[in-house]
Amino acid sequence: MAKDLKMVRGLKLLAALIAVIFSFNRVHSQDVDRTSHNVLYINSYEPTYPWADSVTAGIQGTFSHRGDIQLFIEYLDAKRFGRDNFNGLYRLWEKKYRHIAFDVAIASDNDALDFLLEYGDSLIPEIPVAFCGINNPEDYQLENTRFYGIKEGVDQDSVIQLILRIIPGVDELYFIADSSTTSLVNINYIKELELRYRDRLQFVYVSHISVDSLLHVVSRFEKGNAIALINYFQDEEGNPVNFNNLVQEIAAKTPVPVFLDSEALLGRGILGGIINNGSAHGREVANLALRFIDEKNYIPADRIALPMDNYYFDHDILERFNIPLKLLPDDSIVVNRPQTVLIRYLRYFVVLLGIISFLLFVVLLLFFNVRRRKKAEFLVKQKLIEIENQNVKLEKANQLVNDMNDKLEETNRNLSRTNEELILAKEKSEESDRLKSAFLANMSHEIRTPLNAVTGFSSLLADPSTTAEEQKQFIRIINSNTDQLIRIIDDILDLSKIEARQLKILIEEFSPEEVICSIVDSFRKNNTSPMTDIRISPSLINSRLMLRTDQLRFRQVISNLLSNAIKFTGKGEIIIGSLIQNADEITFYVKDTGIGIEKRNLKYVFDRFWKAEGKGGKFYSGAGLGLAISKRLCEIMGGRIWAESEPGKGSTFYFTQPDFFLKEEVESDDQSNADEHKNRDWKGYTIAIAEDESYNLHLLTKILENLNTHVIGFRNGNEIVEFFRNNTDRIVDLILMDIKMPGMDGHTATKLIRRMKPGIPIIAQTAYAMIDDITRIRESAFDDYITKPIKSSLLIEKINRLIKQ
Repeated sequence: MAKDLKMVRGLKLLAALIAVIFSFNRVHSQDVDRTSHNVLYINSYEPTYPWADSVTAGIQGTFSHRGDIQLFIEYLDAKRFGRDNFNGLYRLWEKKYRHIAFDVAIASDNDALDFLLEYGDSLIPEIPVAFCGINNPEDYQLENTRFYGIKEGVDQDSVIQLILRIIPGVDELYFIADSSTTSLVNINYIKELELRYRDRLQFVYVSHISVDSLLHVVSRFEKGNAIALINYFQDEEGNPVNFNNLVQEIAAKTPVPVFLDSEALLGRGILGGIINNGSAHGREVANLALRFIDEKNYIPADRIALPMDNYYFDHDILERFNIPLKLLPDDSIVVNRPQTVLIRYLRYFVVLLGIISFLLFVVLLLFFNVRRRKKAEFLVKQKLIEIENQNVKLEKANQLVNDMNDKLEETNRNLSRTNEELILAKEKSEESDRLKSAFLANMSHEIRTPLNAVTGFSSLLADPSTTAEEQKQFIRIINSNTDQLIRIIDDILDLSKIEARQLKILIEEFSPEEVICSIVDSFRKNNTSPMTDIRISPSLINSRLMLRTDQLRFRQVISNLLSNAIKFTGKGEIIIGSLIQNADEITFYVKDTGIGIEKRNLKYVFDRFWKAEGKGGKFYSGAGLGLAISKRLCEIMGGRIWAESEPGKGSTFYFTQPDFFLKEEVESDDQSNADEHKNRDWKGYTIAIAEDESYNLHLLTKILENLNTHVIGFRNGNEIVEFFRNNTDRIVDLILMDIKMPGMDGHTATKLIRRMKPGIPIIAQTAYAMIDDITRIRESAFDDYITKPIKSSLLIEKINRLIKQ
């Protein structure tokens, strides 16, 4: 439904732009059709503003059925530039339309109505004026005038009643406004309503603040309340603000639901409410204008009519705030509802029905062809009996039969090809189902196996009879299986982000030699059997090679290929190297002497869920995702990947990278290497930890106190910021800052501390290990980061590097 709304909005925008172009051409044409009816349409806002485009589309759609209507469109752009340019626009349009006689005028929203009330007698004298989108038509003196129209019918009283109905415990309503005309009208009306609800609700008004301040304020709203109004098109200094983007940011940051009347924002973060339908308003006011044109001296029964607005809600936002559908009004329209099984697979049913219909058509065609053939043969025989002497006619009849046979054979061949294609499609579908079933079964095995080891050996740690040596062994087993679980989860998340096209690449310069050496060291310590030797090619040792690409993703590809090689090389060697064959790209390779891959299976190795099968039907461990992810990552980084293999002799996996260079030679600094190995005795140092989880705080405190460090713990960002405000002298040497905390998060706390204590090193600790989260941390004010679950050795390494600088 959200996609459909976006498509409709796009079509409305296109229609509005086309209408502006055509209206401009009409005005400047020297031969205006005097037999047509001219309509002047003035919109208060600007093209591309969703409400303006929606109203315009409704008007144009109604007039499109009438060939005698010429529509002239003008925009006041009042939301961005106010009313200061009204007089200038009047002088321009007075000259522009001097020679055009209008039959009726249309005004959309308050500013357009105000403009015509002030300048209409000179610009368009005597003709009727139809208006729409007016929030407060009762405040205008319209009696005994030529102005008639439709009220913008979303009543804030009805909105408040709706909020009380679906959020029973609400006690505060927030109203956000700027200094525009629409805001002033709405706020004045709401303040009148405030007296009626003062015993049940507290009304909170937010206005005349900057965008940043506004976003900060809404993020601190109390849960269980609601935002009933947002009219914020210009900031406190009068600068225009992108309303749609602002509302989406507010909806994302605030812990309370947002009720708005904009159909353009439905499906983009707001919960919904009584929605003004701009197209419906446009159609109604256009029909009123046609009545003025078609019926001379027509006077509407009601000077001000109400539009037909509906209740609209977003199912995703309802679920976010745990609002049941039964609390909604009976005639509510809910977008983004989960699809039923029938709707979800409707296209497959349609395709299947189409195939069946096609086959029935072919069968009927064959049946009628056979009948025609038999009839032709019968006629030929009759002709042979009756006209034995007419050989020429007989030959023509035979030729006709031959032609029909050729067509029948062609039809048979087409049918055979169709059957072959159907069989191939069926085999592919069955293969896909088999792979998915195998993946689910394998994934269950891959997750349960390390999980079983973690839970089993965790329980053994609590056994009083377990010796200290056994406890160390059990801890190593638990850590190993925990790492395996994390790798499986990371692979699944990476593949999901790649297929959703949400994976982002962070370009940086780095040495592939350093990355590969660190990966090899890690595998040598943890993953390689004594029978397998991992070597790095001399082409990578002491090289000046540098890459420009995403270091994390490059590391991930190398790790996946090396892990794959280790898995299938029980005994032998693995070589990692590089080749520079041309100036356009560099090729990296991982070569092993393992079991190899059958030639017929090489085309499947980069498919999702595909796994190699060993002798006797043996399947190797793994989710079958590593090579598929590596292929996608190489393509995203601008390279390509392929494999060469021979069963029993091993495999070589190659991948390329396009952006590389050789750095200039510099003298090595032996002293910097020596500094890395300084004694890690941190006596006299103080480290602050901001962590809301008590177990995590206890773990970090224990690790650091074992190194003679003084530790200060805080439960959230507010506590640690308040500590630094009250302690002006620097008594903290380093901070471990959790990212996700209640109240103030780690990003905000770090920014505030940087202003007070700019020189303190800060390490981010986060459970968000996705590339987008890591990218945001890199771009923030942190000196380094570490992901959870935290390895004490890596944490100590990072702290030692920063604390001894």
